[in-house]
Amino acid sequence: MIGCGCHRCEYARRNPDFKDGLVVCLALADETEGKVFLIDATPDLREQLWYIQHPKRKGDSGRPLELGGILLTHAHIGHYTGLLQLGKEEADMRGVPVFCTPSMASFLRSNQPWRQLTDRGNIAIQELDMDATDNSKDAVPVQLTRSLSVLPVPVPHRAELSDTVAYVVSVASRAVDASDTAVSHAPKLDLGPPAEVSSGENDTMKLLYCPDTDGWSDWKRSISSWCNEVDVALLDATFHGKGELKGRDMSEVSHPIATETMAQLAGCKAEVVLIHLNHTNPLLTADSPERAQAVAAGYKVGSFGMEWAPTLKTPAGSRA
Repeated sequence: MIGCGCHRCEYARRNPDFKDGLVVCLALADETEGKVFLIDATPDLREQLWYIQHPKRKGDSGRPLELGGILLTHAHIGHYTGLLQLGKEEADMRGVPVFCTPSMASFLRSNQPWRQLTDRGNIAIQELDMDATDNSKDAVPVQLTRSLSVLPVPVPHRAELSDTVAYVVSVASRAVDASDTAVSHAPKLDLGPPAEVSSGENDTMKLLYCPDTDGWSDWKRSISSWCNEVDVALLDATFHGKGELKGRDMSEVSHPIATETMAQLAGCKAEVVLIHLNHTNPLLTADSPERAQAVAAGYKVGSFGMEWAPTLKTPAGSRA
């Protein structure tokens, strides 16, 4: 954080290998088709994409995973500004699919420098059909690959520039790779097997990714209901408690309070991972009593390089 001398920011400055300062994002890897999709394009896109496309991390073809597209949640600084790195002054990519709401698409097409990305063909905007995503179980997901699909879920959040969505990710066979770079020490590049999650019907694992929301009370469908349907829920835990931002009105940067979220979700089915932590959040400190209490209550705190994969139920020797 600019101008901040707190012990967490100072530690990050003194330790260049410390990845907690990277902005949170999620990578969805389909190794069978050799593609990876990012949820959000953060200011740290360059480093995150390198980690995901590291030469040792290859798909079944033996080649590094190809960037298949980017799915945006909303137009706040940590979630879309990395798109600039796809443009002329940087990678100068061609036709990278960018999935977003019509509101977000209108913002990108109408404002520079984002408009230049569309005019030059660096990105190809794919508008999500939000009429079909009203938090109902009948909504139709977007198929990214044969085994990977996403369902955008409208969520209440400050709409200065665009609306906001969370995503429910369904993985039918291979792997979900979470590049959650919000908290804890970054591990060395560990390309061993990801943690397996017991899947639901048809060998499908479901994961809810919601890095930003004003709170849970105004959701059309309760967060408790979602967390009893999905296998893993990565949820906005920006602030641990009220009054955490000294000298600022926290209502102007509305987010749920982590202690209240944990109380509300006690006993839910999903593995709940707390993400998108502000530098003021004591959950960032590995040996803090606040983190110890969260872990003792059954919650996890997101860390760089966390991975999940569905537990396959297919017979030995076969592939889903």
